[in-house]
Amino acid sequence: MTDGTPCVLQCSVWGCCVLCLVQAGWSKCWSKRENRPYYFNRFTNQSLWEMPVLGQHDVISDPLGLNAAPASGEAMSDTGLGNGQRKRHPSEDAQAGPNSFKRPKRFSSVDMTCLNWSLCFRVYWDLDVQTNAVIRERAPANHLPPHPEIELQRAQLTTKLRQHYHELCSQREGMSTPLLSHLTECSHKKALHSTCENFCCFLLLCSITDCIYTEYVRRIRQAHLTLLKECNISEPTEVQARLVYCYPVRLSIPSPPQPRVELHFENDVACLRYKGEMVKVNRGHFSKLELLYRYSCIDDLRFEKFLSRVWCLNKRYQVMFGSGVNEGSGLQGALPVPVFEALNKQFGVTFECFASPLNCYFKQFCSAFPDIDGFFGSRGPFLSFSPASGSFEANPPFCEELMDAMVKHFEDLLEHSSEPLSFIIFVPEWRDPPTPALTRMEVSRFRRHQMIVPAFEHEYRSGLQHICKRSDILNGCRQNESPN
Repeated sequence: MTDGTPCVLQCSVWGCCVLCLVQAGWSKCWSKRENRPYYFNRFTNQSLWEMPVLGQHDVISDPLGLNAAPASGEAMSDTGLGNGQRKRHPSEDAQAGPNSFKRPKRFSSVDMTCLNWSLCFRVYWDLDVQTNAVIRERAPANHLPPHPEIELQRAQLTTKLRQHYHELCSQREGMSTPLLSHLTECSHKKALHSTCENFCCFLLLCSITDCIYTEYVRRIRQAHLTLLKECNISEPTEVQARLVYCYPVRLSIPSPPQPRVELHFENDVACLRYKGEMVKVNRGHFSKLELLYRYSCIDDLRFEKFLSRVWCLNKRYQVMFGSGVNEGSGLQGALPVPVFEALNKQFGVTFECFASPLNCYFKQFCSAFPDIDGFFGSRGPFLSFSPASGSFEANPPFCEELMDAMVKHFEDLLEHSSEPLSFIIFVPEWRDPPTPALTRMEVSRFRRHQMIVPAFEHEYRSGLQHICKRSDILNGCRQNESPN
């Protein structure tokens, strides 16, 4: 399902102009060699550095531009098209570095809308909202920096672990694999709906799988440390605890040189390839990642590591979701745009407690993988995040243990803060039996309001919104007593 609310363009004339350009075959692409955007017409194979102008030169009926009038104030030149535009010459496409991706020019909001013309009337984020979340300054995190080679190994071992788990369930115990149980042990009682004997078998399988998992984690970490040692990278630390506006995760260990990742576009999809392994993300979200990276990353001003980090990011989430159709997408379901707009306008919400660079609405959020997500704006996992003030939205994965831990964390933060602090929480109405999180919230002294949105009267955006064209699903509020 979609949120049903189109993005309002700054100018309706501009929107019509863009739509006409799309219908005329124009699309905005990225030059890997020149490291800047250009415009390509799929009907005529014409390419331009500047944005094309309709009506001045029809390359189909007038291929040489003989009838085209120059734009006012612009002179014709031997390299011009008679309308102030310039053809791309082979000499201008000189080879840059093998892994170079220069920081593009700063686009205006209208320009960024046009990075994906086919989606120009639907934008599912607002990265201009500034944060009101205040934290105590933190030391850089000691996570190992991401690298495509390590990410590839992680993906292979995770896939292997899944296979082990499925085989143990089906062959050894003769039972079907509980839904999403390879990702979390949450709700296993509900997933099994079976006897105590089967439940004990399930716990045995979890323990066997955990042993394999521990060994795989050891292997990945060892490979990662070896790679860093080969690059002569070691570890630093330390910072003073003062109150500051929240900022993305910073890593204490410098990032090693990154290998080449190839990028090409197939219609509205950006395809990134490393050693034959391809990940895909639609153009709109690729542009969003570029913006988030520009706002958040401080160690790669020339964008030389951008493509490899985008590849690692998408590979990480691809593996987390799983290989089945729509498998794991519920973990990344997001609230519709009108809800975020209302939360921001009415309650001053500027921060998401559970999101990712792929599904976030604000540019400040907490997520599962700080080592890679931090380059795109993540403040780290929320259970490790301790804001002193601010207004927050929380839409956690629907895992009973996680939701309960979340509510405990909220109450602890509210108890110890003397500053304005509020959380608006969206959780499922599970009453058979009631979840510990729901019970804890309903008796909390910090509860200010609670409402239930019936089934079929709410929707979330799909967790696969970054690779699909359509989206799919919405829901008490808590704050301390300090006035906002």
